Amino acid sequence: MAASTPVDGVGGVDLVGKVEVVDGDTLLVGGKKVRLYGIDAPETDQYCATKHDKAFHCGRLATRALRLFLSGADVHCKIRRQLQNGMVLANCYAGRNDLSAQMATAGWALADPDTGADYRRGELAARATKEGLFKGNLLPPWEWRAGKREIAPGLPWDDAAKARK
Repeated sequence: MAASTPVDGVGGVDLVGKVEVVDGDTLLVGGKKVRLYGIDAPETDQYCATKHDKAFHCGRLATRALRLFLSGADVHCKIRRQLQNGMVLANCYAGRNDLSAQMATAGWALADPDTGADYRRGELAARATKEGLFKGNLLPPWEWRAGKREIAPGLPWDDAAKARK
């Protein structure tokens, strides 16, 4: 596990260390896989639909957005809990900026239905102004992981394959 020291006097276990972006809601911090608390971003291989129902690789774009938000800043994560798959769920900050809030407000992640109450307002603002993912339409990432293969409700995954040609 990475360094385990409180940051700014906050109790509990914090992770600090070298950071790599895995996808739009997952980091490697000091070699430990960390899922950002409160948000759910499209999976790396997930496609979404533009406002004209054309497929675009929203998973890659969400990953790129998270990389841009990090842009060399020091990162620290406060662990919320250990997940069954060995990852930890944590609030992570680049400097003073809450990465989950940035991703939701910029429209590159949805508020997690179970843990995302703090980020729902940011998601709704992004939806209202058509930021990020909300310039078009998407299938929520939790439905994608459950095996539903559409780029948006009613638009089958096969259309994404055609768009890549």
